[in-house]
Amino acid sequence: MANVKITEMTATTALTPDDVLVAVNSTATATRKITKADAWKAMAGDVMADDSYDGPAIAGLNAGETIGQWVPVHLSTAGTWMISDPTTTGKWPARGLSASTGSAGNPLTVVTGGLVRNDGWAFGGGTAADARNQSLYLSTVAGGLSTAAPTSAGSCIQVVGFALSDDEAFFNFTGVYAEHS
Repeated sequence: MANVKITEMTATTALTPDDVLVAVNSTATATRKITKADAWKAMAGDVMADDSYDGPAIAGLNAGETIGQWVPVHLSTAGTWMISDPTTTGKWPARGLSASTGSAGNPLTVVTGGLVRNDGWAFGGGTAADARNQSLYLSTVAGGLSTAAPTSAGSCIQVVGFALSDDEAFFNFTGVYAEHS
């Protein structure tokens, strides 16, 4: 997409990270180019609403069981989303977080990367300063996230993102993991 004025954009305008938005003030005496990366930078820092995300997601595949919101999930061989569990072979690697609650046989939207805010999280003991930049792993409790990697033999060690504050995180579910020996 070439440079586009915000007034010319529609809800279906697809942006890539290298696209540029041109912001023009009402008197047209000043302009500023804003990349999508700049917009992402502006979103970090507890400015997002609770239970929201900004990033890519997969919609249309069904849940294979009852799944809560913001639960790490993996894609089963049956093609359904299931709760990830790093201590059980076949229940990892996680491919994303459920964006809402879901039940077996019904479509579930899964966030595969980007920024997520959940006021129910308390990374770093619940203080933003203590949480910042801590890596996030699959928790040894099925469907959970943790700032500590699993340590038991046979467990999946998968970094799925990092904390930006006590209740906000950046996720990147690449599927890269190691099995603890």
